[in-house]
Amino acid sequence: MSHIGYKRCGYYVVKLKIIGENNENRDNVVDSCKKYAKFRASKAFVEEIFNLNGGVSNISEVRSNYDSDFVYEKGKVVEVKDYDICETEVCSTGIHYFLSFEAAKFYGEMPYNYTGEWKEFYENGQLECQGEFKNGKEEGEHKYWYANSQLRNQGEWKNGKKEGKHKQWYENGLLAYQGEFKNCKEEGVH
Repeated sequence: MSHIGYKRCGYYVVKLKIIGENNENRDNVVDSCKKYAKFRASKAFVEEIFNLNGGVSNISEVRSNYDSDFVYEKGKVVEVKDYDICETEVCSTGIHYFLSFEAAKFYGEMPYNYTGEWKEFYENGQLECQGEFKNGKEEGEHKYWYANSQLRNQGEWKNGKKEGKHKQWYENGLLAYQGEFKNCKEEGVH
């Protein structure tokens, strides 16, 4: 049974029609996290190549971030010959993909001088962090979570520096720290 997947390659996202064996770790992923969880396949058809902003790219092929000899060419089938069939090994040989464009876009390193919202996810699809950036620097509220979805840190940033209220929690949800910053320097006693 085929389905659509998305893969990040440099500053592009490749839309794939998954047609080969799949690592079906979906049973180990909470339903609300599935579109952000990472999966893998042995074979896929390259349907389209997008820019990170979601627009269709004018290029016809991109190289894998992990193997420069592995090329995703629009309109062609790609296949991994040494595909690991073990379903519990998500980070093994295969074509790694996500079920949503958004998850693929945010996978890997943030582009240089990025402006806009940025998110990162744990491999099970749980949100790990999110916040706004302006010219590659933190701007506005940023939040970080533990893998169990408990909020870990929350705070304001301005031009890449801590500014305003910041809080930190233990993994069990108890408040560990609360403070206020001005120009990245802590103010007052907390």
